[in-house]
Amino acid sequence: MTSDPSSDPSSGPRSETPPERPSFRRANLLWMLLLLIFTLGLYMLWWMYRQTLVINSHNQDDAIPTWLVHLTMISVPASMLLRFSYGVELPPEPPIALVLANLVALSSLVIWLLRVRRGINALSGARMGDPMWISLPLTLLLTLFQLSPLYMQHIINRVLEQRGSG
Repeated sequence: MTSDPSSDPSSGPRSETPPERPSFRRANLLWMLLLLIFTLGLYMLWWMYRQTLVINSHNQDDAIPTWLVHLTMISVPASMLLRFSYGVELPPEPPIALVLANLVALSSLVIWLLRVRRGINALSGARMGDPMWISLPLTLLLTLFQLSPLYMQHIINRVLEQRGSG
């Protein structure tokens, strides 16, 4: 005899509600700036991870790959630790391990950041030229100073304001 709960007539109809998908949230830009400074930029990874959860829950056809998120979340802090292990001054020829760690960390971070940008633009419904469009050149420029999350969050805040939520 099998005990399949779905075949039990006494269990009645099931009313399972699907889990609520995460959505973008407003954030205080000054607070974000302070977090970026005091975490030496690592807050950027947490912010991007949260946006990735939202993007992937709404757009599974063009989801940001998990391997990219994991690679970046591991390689960026690892390259920072490796860099700090050499002290203030680097030798004239930086060790190949440091060069490779920085290359992997930077390339995965930029690729992930651009995927987050594309996802935010898609979910906000913005088109190139719209005031809510997240600009590629500005995103890349601000990434040099680890400020691209502030720019993208500013756009998210404006979209939420416009929609009357957040």
